[in-house]
Amino acid sequence: MIMRALIITMGLMGWLVSANAQQPTQTIRGKVLDAVNQQALVGATIELSGEEVGETTDEEGHFRWENLPVGRYELIIRHLGYQDLIITEVLLESGKEAVLNIEMQPQAATIETVEVTTSRRGQEVSHPLSVKTMTVEQVLRFPATYYDPARVATSYAGVLNNNDQSNGLSIRGHSPDFMSWQLDGLAILNPNHTPNAGTLSDQAALNSGGVNILSAQLLSTTRLYTGAFPTQYGNALSGVMDMSLRHGNNEQHEFAAQAGLIGLDVAAEGPFKKGGRSSFLANYRYSTVGLLTQMGVDFGEESINFQDLSFNLVFPGRKGQQLTIYGFGGLSVNEFEGKTDPAERESDRDLFNVDFESATGSAGITWKQPVGQSGLFYAGAGASVVDQQREQIPLEDSLKATIPATILWDANTLSLYTAHTYYRQQLANKNSHVTVGAQVKNYDFTRDESKLPAEITLPTIDFMVLQPYLNWTSTIGEKLSYQLGLQYSYYDIESTYSYLEPRASLAYQLSEKQKLSLAYGMHSQALSPYNTIFNTASEPIRAHHMVLGYQQRIKPGLEFSAEAYYHHLFNIPIGYQLDGVPVTALDIVNNYQELNQLYFEGNETVTGANYGLELSLQQYFAQNFYYIANATFYTATVDERATAYDGQYIANVTLGKEWQKFKSDDKVKTWGANLKMVYAGGLKEGAINTEISQLANYTIYSSFATEQLPDFFRTDVRVYLKRSRPNYSTTIALDIQNLTNQENIGYHYYDILKQEVSERYQISLVPILTYRLEF
Repeated sequence: MIMRALIITMGLMGWLVSANAQQPTQTIRGKVLDAVNQQALVGATIELSGEEVGETTDEEGHFRWENLPVGRYELIIRHLGYQDLIITEVLLESGKEAVLNIEMQPQAATIETVEVTTSRRGQEVSHPLSVKTMTVEQVLRFPATYYDPARVATSYAGVLNNNDQSNGLSIRGHSPDFMSWQLDGLAILNPNHTPNAGTLSDQAALNSGGVNILSAQLLSTTRLYTGAFPTQYGNALSGVMDMSLRHGNNEQHEFAAQAGLIGLDVAAEGPFKKGGRSSFLANYRYSTVGLLTQMGVDFGEESINFQDLSFNLVFPGRKGQQLTIYGFGGLSVNEFEGKTDPAERESDRDLFNVDFESATGSAGITWKQPVGQSGLFYAGAGASVVDQQREQIPLEDSLKATIPATILWDANTLSLYTAHTYYRQQLANKNSHVTVGAQVKNYDFTRDESKLPAEITLPTIDFMVLQPYLNWTSTIGEKLSYQLGLQYSYYDIESTYSYLEPRASLAYQLSEKQKLSLAYGMHSQALSPYNTIFNTASEPIRAHHMVLGYQQRIKPGLEFSAEAYYHHLFNIPIGYQLDGVPVTALDIVNNYQELNQLYFEGNETVTGANYGLELSLQQYFAQNFYYIANATFYTATVDERATAYDGQYIANVTLGKEWQKFKSDDKVKTWGANLKMVYAGGLKEGAINTEISQLANYTIYSSFATEQLPDFFRTDVRVYLKRSRPNYSTTIALDIQNLTNQENIGYHYYDILKQEVSERYQISLVPILTYRLEF
């Protein structure tokens, strides 16, 4: 089947190349909506920057430009009573129409036009406090992203990849365990292949993995909230990764194929029937390494294989209603073969065979219904599951007697069932609206103890989170806007806990180009179900978030921003080892610390604090050039000492340049070069007790976050060549990860073969060649 698909793809490519020559052009079209009530805006004007032509939206809010030369465009959108928009970075390629859904905010204040970014697959209409916006166009352009918005997020201030073998995000000094994932308004579980990637224990992480299951072919704009989250978000302390799926083209069928080191992707989209409004979008991916392995290629002692399928079905109504049905599923396998010949063993990895398997899936359905001329009703429900198992088989019988069975066998299933509904009402002056909503999430965590001794019983958990909320948005005069919100968080674990969690934000327009913002939020989150050290039925950890921000538009396309933040954490569980060393829930990083008889003194808790300053300068793609430069200075503490994620500073630079050449009337070439550099303070880890580790035959720590790793430095580059022909476009790209082959230490561990403390490094220099076809 795979070979047949490749032959068909090559045949299609040959047919396309032989098509009649004509100037490569394409269509920009879309719809303009009120951002509050999703009503179509009639009579909005849309102009192309630098061009004298313009369009006006029809009675359904639609606009269309046909036969535009391929390239990058800037759109200017205006409508009486709404804030003007300049949309940059609109990429028009011959193989795909650019279909935009543009949302305009009602605006009473007299301020300068707001500049935003867009892609064919999504558009961001504003930049609220503490939110990072990633378009799919950036995912495809930035270096070494694995086509994953989570890795793109590390180009922004305050966000650090805790180990570059995975996409785990330490946000403002917090653990990756304290963020949450959302998709189209619904909470989902970890949407990543190989969730054990980059962890010391090789066991699954709660929120990260090697490759995002959701291919960039399906994604629209993604937003990462990093503090003082909006009222609708709950059960998260550090951040919320809010992804959305784009709609398939509802007028014509389009296809994309991509081959590279990550995998072989095939995507299709289009209307269900000609002239209809409904559309489908689907993508299938199979890992390249797995495909080559099946063809007989030997990759040595370790092999990684994965595949995934995802889809999004959209059924619009004639009066603005919209039904969507989405789903994704992924399978991944990571196998390592140890060495049976003792003379060939180089480290303690060679003493074991390891088999890790994971299966992840999610499905959901949502409904949007405009109510009258100023209301909007939303309802959605979904389910997610992550099933994983890891078996570590010692090649020496002596190891079976000493290593705990829970290290040699770890298998569990985490399920989430969720529902979300809200009603939003715009008031008469259009500058105020109120939202009333509620979310319910039910988590079920079970373990497979079939390969554990009968005397071992591990905890399972089933808990529910109910979060009704109320939010009010309005303006005072022409310069002041504000939001006031309240969420009631009810946790039913083994006991019940309930909190009132206020949220508020204030923005003051200092001038046409300057804005000052202030935000506050109270948040809470239950402990990770994967945590076997602390009682996961403990009271949720809570936090106050406070953020002060300043934004200045220096000139069109260039923006400076600064944010100072303070997060006060409390209700953090604490226990003690037999030697009296304290251990808090924040010290348990991906559950890798093995502890020796932890004891507790009642329900004792401690506090923590994360605070810092983020400085950013961003030049949007203009004159074929862009850059993002930022610096973060921060501190993360618990119980008056550093946490594992207290790296102190992060510096990022991402930049790129394009050169376009018209080779002939029917051929356009675009060369691109992109560079990303990150320099960050080393994270912290515990001190290893070598004597006990030697006796136990696995790593045991005597303290936590007391040893600092060396600073982290990495340089990535991406160069590409786009060829645009009539009816199709191709892109060939080369990514080089860790260009200088910097040896960044991931962590230290006790090597039971060498009987010494050793280090394990993060990713070395890796070239990734990718070929992409769109038609």
